[in-house]
Amino acid sequence: MPAETKQAIAQACAIVGKLSADKSAREIAEAMDKRRRNMASIHSDCIEIGEERGKKIGEKIGKRKKTVEIAKNCLRKKMSHADVAEGTGLSLDEVKRLAADL
Repeated sequence: MPAETKQAIAQACAIVGKLSADKSAREIAEAMDKRRRNMASIHSDCIEIGEERGKKIGEKIGKRKKTVEIAKNCLRKKMSHADVAEGTGLSLDEVKRLAADL
C-alpha cells in the first residue's frame, strides 16, 4: 500500500477517534452521515422517477408518430378521411391537415 494511502488512513482513523471520544461531535457526525445517506436515497429516487417519466413520454411520442405514419400511408392509398380518422383514432381535422401536407 502506498505511503500516502497509509497516511490518509491514519489521519481518518485519528479523526474518527476524536469524534468517537466527544459525544456531541459524534452525534453531529452521525446526524450528518444520516442526512448524507437520506440525500443519496432521495437523489436515487428522483433519478428513477425522472427516468420512468421520460420513458412514458417517449412511448407516447413514439405511438403518436406511428399513428401519424399509418394515417399518412392510408391517405396515400386514397382511403377516405373519415375512414382514416376512424381507423387511427385521429380527429377528422388532424387527418385533413395530414392530407394537405402530402
